[in-house]
Amino acid sequence: MKSNVKMFSPCVGNWWYTDNGQVWGIYCSLNDAVLNGSYRQFSMSDNHMTLWRKVVEDYIENEEEQKHVYALGYDVYEHGSVVYDLRTQCFYIICSETIYNNLIARKAIKSAFGLNGCNIDFQRVSLT
Repeated sequence: MKSNVKMFSPCVGNWWYTDNGQVWGIYCSLNDAVLNGSYRQFSMSDNHMTLWRKVVEDYIENEEEQKHVYALGYDVYEHGSVVYDLRTQCFYIICSETIYNNLIARKAIKSAFGLNGCNIDFQRVSLT
């Protein structure tokens, strides 16, 4: 698997949690994040749907497997986002009820985004 390069500092971005427990992510540092009101986020225009091809290509080396997984669609895996609230100085991990209740997934997402030791809050939303 290819590794999506990210900074060692805390990041914001979009993530997918695969069936085998991997976190696939598109990241940026807080300095590179877009300001949206009192939040810093990855992008104002990109979303899970528009980033799906890139994340599949970043994390799957085999072209045939890339085509197969891409065709399954961006919502084949649990997915969510990490944003930063400037007012509360808290990283919000936006996720489904399934991820919220999965301590292993929560730990993996925190680690993938460099959030260990940071002020974080998991926010459950209905992603359907």
